[in-house]
Amino acid sequence: MNAWIKKKKAELSQFYNLGGEVVIIADTIPLIAYEITFPSSRFYTIDLLWVLSAEAITFEYSRCEGTTLTADPSIRGLLSKADSNYHFTLNTTSEIKVLATTVKTCKAIAFLGKITKGRVLMLHQVYFDTKEIPDFDKWFYGQIRQIFSHLNDDLSEIVGSAPDWVNDIKLENQELMSNEIARLSEEKKNIEARIERQEALHLNYSILKSILFTSGKFLEKGIATVMTHLGIQHLVPPGSETDLIISEEDEYIAVEIKGVTGSASLKNSRQLEDWVNKTADQYDQEEVKGLLLLNCYHTLPLDQRVEIIFPPNVVDFSKKRGHCLMTTTSLFHMVKEFDSGKLDKKQILALIRTTEGVLDYPQKTALPKTKRS
Repeated sequence: MNAWIKKKKAELSQFYNLGGEVVIIADTIPLIAYEITFPSSRFYTIDLLWVLSAEAITFEYSRCEGTTLTADPSIRGLLSKADSNYHFTLNTTSEIKVLATTVKTCKAIAFLGKITKGRVLMLHQVYFDTKEIPDFDKWFYGQIRQIFSHLNDDLSEIVGSAPDWVNDIKLENQELMSNEIARLSEEKKNIEARIERQEALHLNYSILKSILFTSGKFLEKGIATVMTHLGIQHLVPPGSETDLIISEEDEYIAVEIKGVTGSASLKNSRQLEDWVNKTADQYDQEEVKGLLLLNCYHTLPLDQRVEIIFPPNVVDFSKKRGHCLMTTTSLFHMVKEFDSGKLDKKQILALIRTTEGVLDYPQKTALPKTKRS
């Protein structure tokens, strides 16, 4: 029995690949694919022959009497909405045709349409009492097969079986269309590549913004992404979640990264000092700059972070050791001005290297003068 069902699935698999034709099956109160709300926000591939139960989804339905579909605006609306949410489209309502109806009430229960992209969404099946049909699975798959038999009249199947001498006959309009299809296909490929690049950039900026609210390993990964975005060479020590080393022009800056719910503490400064010493030993350097990069009050919106971030004892400790203290908010402002061309990598590094104590950015002091790389 399982082998038989598997064979039937294989026969019908062509109908739920991307593109081509698709049959939508509804119950005796025909259901059209309105916006679907799943318990999970993730929508995975659904087998064409797997029917969803009413308990598993929330949906609206539209009544369809007889053997035709009325082209009412709600159907067009639902298709465009389904496309944006679940990547499911039918070309136009006029291309939807009814394949099967109930015997007594003549209500449509199966429709044929053309799918242009995305996944196929199945609605729940017509209800039958399984007690009356002992071998229900085999019966149901048989009914599906019978519905698909209507597709045998589709002339598009003949096209693929045409002999070579027919394909050699050229029609002017068909040639023009072929050229236009090739041109549009290339244009589509270029547009899709541009979309992918923009999506990658959009994701990158979302990661950049994460330094304003994260802590721990997520903050460390966000800071590393910022450094890459700014073009700053850096190293992330194996197994580290809070440390990072900037390595530029044969100079090293040891970076201690912390996300805390309050202000900076002397403990943070001492951890940075330890990290500076370890970095100096590891890379055989006489001097290594220290940067304490903190996301303080990280659970609060930026406009509510009004408390003192670097207490006097932290500032004094850092100044004596030449450490630079900076918040991720200041770093984020640097990213914005870097993107607008007001600030370059060398200026950012010069600000860090020359600051002993708090580096609050933006600031009123003039930026270090450097040549743009």
